[in-house]
Amino acid sequence: MDGSSRKILIVASDGSLRRSLAFALQIEGYQVDLAEKLSLAIPRLSSFVCMLLDEELLAGESALWSSVGVDSSRIILLSQGATVVSNPPPAATVFTPFSMTDLLEAISTLARVRNI
Repeated sequence: MDGSSRKILIVASDGSLRRSLAFALQIEGYQVDLAEKLSLAIPRLSSFVCMLLDEELLAGESALWSSVGVDSSRIILLSQGATVVSNPPPAATVFTPFSMTDLLEAISTLARVRNI
């Protein structure tokens, strides 16, 4: 991956989750940006290799999810298994509890599929 493909956007309402994921991904060499709302993240999505999206945000911003369209191919959903997302589907889903190995594998797979 080149430098531009190592940028990840983390979107979660829980500040501790955002900071923990950011810290772990920065140790792995990723550039990380944070957002606490899906509405703030969608316009910025094209600048990142992927978005890590906490499924809890979908309950409050479900109408926005359908507006993501083609860009859903950049989204990795962090799920507790409670939300069924079908239109559009995320590129990948990582179920909690997850290990960093699981998350890094999902990011790597997404980057390979997108030829980044």
